Amino acid sequence: MDGSATLRRDAGRESGLTLLEILVAGTVLMVAGSVGMPAFFNYMHRAKLEGAARETVMMLHASRLEAITRGRPAVVAVEEGSGELVAFADLDGENTGDPPDGIFNPVSGKGPRETDYELGRLRLPSGVMLLDPAGNEGVDAVDGFANPVPLQSKVAFFRIDGSAAGDGAFRLADRRGNFVEARIAAASTARVELRKWDGSVWREQGEGGSAWTWR
Repeated sequence: MDGSATLRRDAGRESGLTLLEILVAGTVLMVAGSVGMPAFFNYMHRAKLEGAARETVMMLHASRLEAITRGRPAVVAVEEGSGELVAFADLDGENTGDPPDGIFNPVSGKGPRETDYELGRLRLPSGVMLLDPAGNEGVDAVDGFANPVPLQSKVAFFRIDGSAAGDGAFRLADRRGNFVEARIAAASTARVELRKWDGSVWREQGEGGSAWTWR
């Protein structure tokens, strides 16, 4: 019986960790963390900016699809008050019978889908903003979209045949000086591209045989 008890005590000591082992393991984890954390934070900054740009691309695609499938013009625009990107079906202007104007202005008293209606909105994550390399912010960071009257400028407008009224881009940036854009590159087909500013030109991922670099 005494021998059995001794064996159980020895087994218990072998299965546990000594204080020294715990301290060594903790030190290893701290060193690994100190080396890996900068890379982790770099990845998080990049992921937020690139993710917001990709969501903008998806919003453009979804708005174009709405215009085609429901036969209602659709718009993606910057909401000046909130700074959010908003997508909506643009059925009329402020008065019944007005042509689409690129402004979200539903008419009171009309039923669902009888006037302008929202398709979705994108709130930019913390640290990501509408900004271009020249320092233009908010709506001013939207490039192009010189739409014909009576449409508002600086909005992406999709006709019911799937074409866009004009080409242009929504440009986003982070506080580290990285810039990306979701661009309608061809108005006739409303082809959307995701590009990054390399300091001199906008490039798609892999364009020119090289991957994007990040600050």
